[in-house]
This record gives sequence, structure tokens and C-alpha cells, in this order.
Amino acid sequence: MKKQKALNTDDSITNLLPGGFLQILYDDSFTILFANPLFYKTIGITQKKLSNKYENKIKNILLKADWNYIYNSVKKAKETDEPVFQISMTIPTLQKHGGMYLIRGSFSEKHSNTIINCIMLDVSDEFFARKAQHRAENFLNVALANSNVLVWEWDFISSKCVFDRNSSLASYKPTAFDNIPESFISAGYVADDSISVFRKLHERVKSSLKPQQEDIHLFVNGIEAWVQISYTPYSQNTEKPKSAIGISRIITRQKQAEIKYSQSMRYQLVEMDAVLAYCEYNVTQNKFISFKSNTNDTILPVVTETIDFRSVIQWLIELLIAKVPYEEDIIKIQSAFTEEEFLKILDAKEKVIKVEYRRKTNDGEIIWVKVTCRFVRNLASNEMTMFGILKNIDKQKKVELSLRSRAERDLVSGFYNQETVTGVISEMIQNGIESNICCAMLIFDIDNYLNLMNTSGYQDCRTVLKELAQLIDAKFSGAKITGRIEGDEFLVFLYENQSKENVLKIAEDIRITISMPYLFPLFSVTVSCGVVFLTVEGQTYDSILKKARVALGIAKTRGKNRIEVFGETNNSHVYDNQDLNAQISENDNRLKDEKPSFSEKEQKELLLKMCFTLSEIDSFDSSMKTVLKSIASYFSSKKVFLLEFDSNLKTIEKYSYFDVSIQNIEKTDKKIDEINNAVSKSWLMALKNTRSMIVADITILKGTFPKEYKVLKEWNVESFILAAITKDGIVSGYIVAFNPKWNLRDKQFFQIIGYYLSNELEKHRIIERQRYLRDHDSLTGFYSRDVFETYKNRFSGDSLISMGFIYCQIQDLRKLNHQYGHVYGDSLILFVTDMIKSFFSKNRTFRYTGGSFVILVENIQRDAFYTKIFKFKNECGKSFENLIFVGYSWSDYELNLDELFLHSSEKLLHDKQILERNAILKKDIHHEKAYKILLQELYGDRYTVFLQPKADCLSGTISGAEALIRYYDEEGKLVRPDSFIPFFESEGLVSEIDFFVLNTVYKILQSWVDAGKTLFPISLNFSRATMLDDKLFERIEKIQSNYTVPRKYIEIEMTETLSNMDEDMLIRICKKIANLGYGLTLDDFGARYSNLSILTSIPFNVLKLDKTLVRDIFFNSRTKVVVQSFLVTCRNLEIRSIAEGVENQEQFDVLKQMGCDSVQGYLINKPIPFDEFEKKYIK
Repeated sequence: MKKQKALNTDDSITNLLPGGFLQILYDDSFTILFANPLFYKTIGITQKKLSNKYENKIKNILLKADWNYIYNSVKKAKETDEPVFQISMTIPTLQKHGGMYLIRGSFSEKHSNTIINCIMLDVSDEFFARKAQHRAENFLNVALANSNVLVWEWDFISSKCVFDRNSSLASYKPTAFDNIPESFISAGYVADDSISVFRKLHERVKSSLKPQQEDIHLFVNGIEAWVQISYTPYSQNTEKPKSAIGISRIITRQKQAEIKYSQSMRYQLVEMDAVLAYCEYNVTQNKFISFKSNTNDTILPVVTETIDFRSVIQWLIELLIAKVPYEEDIIKIQSAFTEEEFLKILDAKEKVIKVEYRRKTNDGEIIWVKVTCRFVRNLASNEMTMFGILKNIDKQKKVELSLRSRAERDLVSGFYNQETVTGVISEMIQNGIESNICCAMLIFDIDNYLNLMNTSGYQDCRTVLKELAQLIDAKFSGAKITGRIEGDEFLVFLYENQSKENVLKIAEDIRITISMPYLFPLFSVTVSCGVVFLTVEGQTYDSILKKARVALGIAKTRGKNRIEVFGETNNSHVYDNQDLNAQISENDNRLKDEKPSFSEKEQKELLLKMCFTLSEIDSFDSSMKTVLKSIASYFSSKKVFLLEFDSNLKTIEKYSYFDVSIQNIEKTDKKIDEINNAVSKSWLMALKNTRSMIVADITILKGTFPKEYKVLKEWNVESFILAAITKDGIVSGYIVAFNPKWNLRDKQFFQIIGYYLSNELEKHRIIERQRYLRDHDSLTGFYSRDVFETYKNRFSGDSLISMGFIYCQIQDLRKLNHQYGHVYGDSLILFVTDMIKSFFSKNRTFRYTGGSFVILVENIQRDAFYTKIFKFKNECGKSFENLIFVGYSWSDYELNLDELFLHSSEKLLHDKQILERNAILKKDIHHEKAYKILLQELYGDRYTVFLQPKADCLSGTISGAEALIRYYDEEGKLVRPDSFIPFFESEGLVSEIDFFVLNTVYKILQSWVDAGKTLFPISLNFSRATMLDDKLFERIEKIQSNYTVPRKYIEIEMTETLSNMDEDMLIRICKKIANLGYGLTLDDFGARYSNLSILTSIPFNVLKLDKTLVRDIFFNSRTKVVVQSFLVTCRNLEIRSIAEGVENQEQFDVLKQMGCDSVQGYLINKPIPFDEFEKKYIK
């Protein structure tokens, strides 16, 4: 830096220069003597760093090649005495990393040293702009000349189109067209189905500054083609463009693939597997194409020439909500299926609407369903079609709801996430799928996903994932569970009987479709798929997933973009990082070198292996398949099965092993049945004489047993070995191995196998019987009480929509057994059993005690449940009147089996009390007389009704009254209700009190009507027993029919004793009372009824505050807050409020100030006789 100071350079001048200025010593490394700040900024190196690290030498900061170029250029200029030299070059080590720099310099001498004075300018932007423009022009010319692209300019004012001559397609057309677009149409270049679209495209281009694009069906030189036309309008600060640049490219191949794809989607969407209803509606033409329903719905689309889209949406909503029992589901459907939502979907990329909700079946069962409306464009006709599908998803949804953790879905695909799909499938395997159902699991994996992510980016990968998910969801239309288990892996579990041929056809369709260039024109996408077919018995989610991953790994190793099925691959191929142990265990280990016979030791080992298998494996069916597989290996047979029959030759046991994949199980089962029908009778007859037999060539059967021979020959059977299966010493079945290659002379050993398996089958039957009796009642076949208690303790209602609980009991079964014998008692039990099975065959049923039964009816709509109950009671009563009692309860909120059991027992007990009382009255003359005396007194002079007035808080006038029963004893003294009501309750006559009061109130009101006096409502209490009376409404209406008083003047008060009543039954009864026109009052509010939710369920007219709240309202501020909130609630719900127990003016004033509507209490008046009330208050 001292050298820099030695030079007399004016910093202020150099700072004014347009670039970096520096003075360099002309030596072998170009030492910098001086540089201005702009130089350091240009090269991106500080002055200190240049000094300390690079020793102020130009050579040290350049690459070797760049240094050589600069040094030689300067040296040449010096040697040729050039006054000024200029160098242009890119310098990668500097700040621009490859930027373009212009260096201009001159030489001077000072103190015998040659000094280089130079300016360094950064000209990168100008250089690269010119270079890019030049490259773009060359590229465009080459592209136009060698691609199917046509470029033109369309002038709006002249309507003239001029084509670029470099375009390869320009030679096919004139260089210019006038009167665009009509001249192009008239020349026959536009196909009829695209004329309208072509015209609208040009209209949009002229009226908008935004780019426009359409796919147009054209004829180029008489050849049909699809062309994509894009316009970019050009404007110079004007509101409307004056011209536009047009570009077209041929997309025929892509369009054909697109049409094929849309047709494939349309065909797939119309499949009716697991579909309850389906419709196809042409949105463009406003016409229904088809409508099918398996739900027997009466709402059908109107059959006319055209139906506007708005009417279709309304029809769709009416169809969907027709059998929806829950208001929240109705709102969900109405919110999703609005005209606005449909219009949004039509403009969206993913044109689909999905809603899951609960629906009532024709049998009254409530199930989960999913409605899907998908919009697909028919690209051949450019018409939009809506496909509506209603699908049953009940089994899957209930499993989802039963999960301990909330079900989560992947945001991209809409499928379950990995944790949820694991839980759902595990639960289905454990509890939801029958062991003999053939299931399938598939894993789809996007090939080269990481490479696609690196080259195309996150957004394109997300698009691929969504498209693959939509294909899977649409094409697998049956019962399925789908999940995203890894970043690029989708799992599909098909849990109903699956046809291998159909599943693989769909998987192959997905593989081919996803690779179509239409879907992803800018990059290539392929998928690989691993599939496993099996039954779930003895399997877990992990074991099934492992097999599917093995198949997927084989597909990847064999070149990708393929489908592999577990169990069908060559085991000689071992792949890195793939556990093939599971697959090897699925295949038979076929021996390649033939052996004439195994030794006695090997035979013993086989028997020991069979014994070990049958004792160690929990599932008997799985162990039997393993045993048959071992037998097949021993005899080198590909087909072994065991059949056992009853006395009518009906198959009761069937086990099989076949050296084919599980997908053929349906054909195989049918073939077994066919062989069984053809040969079983003759084989069983033959085995009676000899317990085993070998047929080395079935042609010996051709003449004697032609039918048997034909069937065996059709199944490629050439020979077989047969042994008897016995039960109690009698031949009951057989085990057979077809086409054995080894040990053909071991007939005796095969007989030993048959004997051994006969014993194992008998042992298995005994064990199964013991297990059955452990959990079931031996007489009825219903579950036992212990099973019910276990189920109740483990019960969680999260997965259920509703529950109906039935408690059925045979009256005095023990006494009947003692009087008439157990045979008669058992016949009664079996009668009830048959009745239960005929009405509730699909439900959980338990024999709770000797003569009582519990029935759980899951997911049934309330009205359907009560209808079924009443039919059941009537049928039982036809054969055994007053002998079979039924209690019941229903709920769809916070299901609790203990509460449902309690309410059902209560209902049953109430019915028993009434029927027992009636029976006693018929048989016992003393009770009958007592009953008549009570009724005579009730409707005589001893019982009467008092009225207590209710006063309006604002006006102070009497606005109503409450009717209260009173009794005069023999001495004429007044007796309070709490002294005689318990007696009526014990005698089962409390309902008579309630109906007596109701009749008396009607008489009072009728007398006021007849006298032309003003009416106001009179309230009365109904007891618990009255509310539970099956003839409640019949008796109410019978009393009402005798009078002309409007029902609205009768108010029924719910007493506090109803608080423990079955809530659903209470709601149902109260709603019916309200629907008949009677008023409803909630009594003692704030005492027992602390649950405010009851106000939302029952349409109360009046809410009566309990006197315990009124008592200290004057001096207790907390009570005031509580009462104030109650009164606000009443006003918001438009319910009149009444405060009872008002005894002083202070209480009245506080209540009036708070806005209470009416008061009742001793401040107004105590309960008084009717005539006294009438004189004082009625005008």
C-alpha cells in the first residue's frame, strides 16, 4: 500500500470515473499500485483482503487461463506500441461469476517502471441481453421451421391475418387471410363441433387484454387434427387491443389420449358396485341420460325433453334429504348442493363434490352413505356431464368413528393418512370382515418420484399425486379403504369378495391412464403396483402390508411401470432390501428331483409337523390349510381338499389347498362343489368297504362312472389318492389329493392321515361347542348374560349413530315351570326366541335371565324402532296375552347402556303393574270392589279440584290458573294430596287422578264457554305413570271429544318426577302433546331440570321457576343473576315465564323488574275451590 501512496493520484477524480480505475506495475504478476473504491466493489473483494490474501497481485485473483489471456494481450499491446489496448472477457472468479467485463488501458513510464493505467467496466447486462436476443431469434426460426407450429398476426381493424413464413405449417395455407374468423370457417378448415368455440375465442380476444386459448377441431389438407390456438393481444396504452399474436400447435395425439381418458372415466363412474343410486345428467343439453336406484326412493327425475340445471340441483337435494333423520345432515347437504357451489365447481380444476351423511334405509336402519357429484367433459363432443353416485360406506365409517384417535385425512389426496388407515384396516380385519372373504391390498408407487421432484418441482408432483388419487378413487368404485402411506405411495384395501381378474384390470387401467401424455404433457409419469390377494384369517395389517410391499419391490426391480402379484413371482429372484420370507411361506416348496417314496422316519416327521401345526396355530382353518399344504408337498400334488357331510350329503366342513393364487377362490369353490355333487356319493360308498384307495389313471372310471369321469377330466385330474374321514366310526367325508407324483404307493399312510384328521376334526368340534356354550345360551342360541355384561363394560357409543334397547320378559316363568313343567316353560322361551329372531335377526340378542332377554338394535331411526316394537308386542300378545312384557328405550345422544337398560326396565315395570292390577281386579272380588269404590269416590263428592290463580306482572290481572286435586274425608276435613296420592300410586291408579283432573278442568272451561265468560289457560300435572301409559293420547282425546273447549286452554305441566324418564320417550310424548294443540309447561325449573338442552328438544310454552329460587331472590345477589339468566333465555326462546312460590311484595317487585311474565303464590292467592275462584276472578 506504500506503493499506492507514492503515486500522485487524485482520488476525487478517479471516483468520478464510470468504472473501476487501477494502476498496475507491469511485472510478472501485475502488482496493483492503486485502485479506486469502485474497482473493489466490481470484483467483490475488499482492499484488506486483496492485500493480505492475494498480495495485491492480479495473477492471484484470476484463474490460470484467464491470467494467461490478459497477460498475453497486454504484452502484445506493449510490444506493438499500441497507445490504448482493449480486452473483453468473462471472469468467473469475480463477483458476477461469469460476468462480461471491458478493460481499457494505456502505458506510462515512471521511475524506470512501466505503469499500466486502466479502467474496468462491467458490461454483463448489455452483453447477455444481445446474446439472448440473438439466440432467441435463431431458436425461434429453427423451431418454426422444424415443429408443427404456426405463427401469425391478426389485425383487428382490417380483420386480416398474416402468417409467419418460417412456420412449418405456413406452406399449407395462404400467407394471409381476410375476414377472420369467418373466412377460415367458410374455407372448411374448422370442424362443425368446433365452429362455435372458434367464433367465441376470437370474440374474447378482441374484447380482452388477457391471453386466450382453446382446443379446436380442424382439417389440415383434408386430414383431421386437433390444434391448440393461443392468442396474446397487443395494445399500446389503449383500453382495447388493436392486434394479437396467434400461435397454434398440433395436439392430435394428446387430444386422442384425453378423449380416451375421459371415456374411461365415464365408463368407470357408471359401475354399480356398492352403489345405492346413480344418475347421469348432460349439463350442456340439460337432459338426464340415465337414473338407477337400489333404494326404492319415490323421487325420480322428471322425464321431459329438457330440465334446467337449477331444477336438477333442487331435485338432487330432495332426493338426498328424503330419508335423512338428522337436521345437521340436512343442513350439510343443502350447504354443499347450492347453485353457487355447483358454478364454482364447474370453473374449478377438480370438478367434484362429496358429502358423507347418515341415511335411513327402508328397514329403518341408519347407515352412513357418501354422495359424489363428479363433472366430466366429453372431449369428443365438448359437452359436460354430471355423474351423481350415492354409495354405502357404513362399515368403513363406523370403523373410522370407533378409532380412539380422530380420523385424519391427507390434504392432497383426500385419503386417510398413514396412522388412520392403519387403524381403520386393523379394526376391519379384527372385527369387520368375515374370515372367508377374499380381500385385496394394493400399493401404488410413483416411479422416479425424487427425480420428478428435482426436475419438475413440488407443484407438479402435487398435481401428479392428486390425479393418481382421483383415478384410484373413481376406478375402484366398490367397498374400499384408501390411504396415503408414504410421500408417493397410495394404499388400497378392498374388503369384499374380490375377483382377481377385475382388480388387476382396474389396476392396469390406472397404470396406463396415469402415463397418458394428456395428463402431464411436459413430463413423463409412470407407476408401479404391488398386489396381494388373501383372506384375513390369521392375518394382521402389518403382515398383509409386508406382502404387498414385497410384490411392489419386485415390480420396481423388474423395470418399474408394471404390476406384480404376491405369490406369483419366481422365488429364485432375490431383491435387495426385500424380505421374501413371507412370500416363500405362501408358495409351496416344490421339490425338483422326484422320489419314489419317503422313509418311515420322514412319514413320522410329517405327522409330527401336522400335530404341531394343529396345536400351535390359533386359527383352526389356517392350520388345516397348512396341514393340507404339507400333504400336497408330500405327494407332490397341486390340489388337495377335505370334505365332510351330514346325512343328507350337505357339506358341513370344507378345507382346501391349491397351487394357484387366491384370486381363483370363487372358481375353485364352485369346482369343488361340482366335483362334490358328481363323485361324493360313489366315493363315500367305496370308502365304507376300504378306508383308502388310489386311482392311478381315471380312464378306468370312464365306462363305469361316466359322469364322475367327465367332471374330473374337465378339471385336469389324471389320478388321485383318497382316504376316509370318519365320525363315530362311520364314514362322513374324505380327503383327496389330485395328480400325486410321489409316494403313490403310500395308500396306508394316507389312510393314517385320514384317521388322524378325523380325530382332529372331532376334537375341534368339541372345542368349538365348548366355546359356543361359554358365550351362548344352549336353548335359545342367544348370547349369555356374561357376554352382555362384558359388552356393556367395554361399550363405547362413538361409532354408533343411535341405539334402541329392548328388555323382554316372560311373566312368572319359574311359577309356570313349577305348575306345568319345564317342557312348557321351554316352549314359551322358544316362542319368544322365534319372535325375537323374526323381528330382530340382525341385532345383538342376549338371554339375560331365565325368562328375560336383552336386544340391542344399533343405528335404527326412532320411528322405525317404535314401529317394530309395537308390532313385536302385538304379535307376542296374540299368542300369550298379558304374559310377555316389553320395555324399550331409544337414544341418539351420548349413548349409555346402563341408562337405556334402566329406562327400558322402568317401562316394562310400568306395563306389568297395569296388567297385574287389571288381572287382580278380574280375579279378586275384594280388589274389584275396592277399585270401584275408589272410582266412585273420585267421580263423587269426596274429590274435587282447587284452582290457584296466576297473575300477570305488568297488569296485575289474573292470566291463568293451576288445577290441584283435593280430598274431603268422611268428617268433611280437607286432606292434602301427599296423604292420598301415594295410595293411588301403590294401587296403580294414579293415572285415574290425572284424567279426573283433566276432565274436571274441561268441565270448568266448558261452563265458562257456555256462560260467555272470558277464558284463560288452566294447567295441570301429569304423573310419570300417566306419561308412560300406552293409551295416554287415546284417553286424552276421548275426554276432549265431550267438550268444545279449544285445546290451547289446557296446559300440561311436567312434574319433577319425570326428570329420570327416558329422555327420547319423554321428548316424543311431549312433541305429540304439543302437536295436538295442548300447551306444555316445564315445572320446577332450576330444581331438578338443570340441563338446558331439554329446552331445545321440547316445544315448551311456559317455563315455571322453582320456588327455591324465588324464596331468597330479594336478598341473594347470586340468585338474582341465575334467575335473570333464566328469564333472558325464556325471552329469547319466546317462552312465557312464571315464578311460583311468590309470597311477598318484595319478591314480586324484583321479578317484575327482571321481566318475569307472571307469578303464582300466596301473595296472589292460595289454591281455592272452583266456585270461590269463579266469583272472585271470572267475569
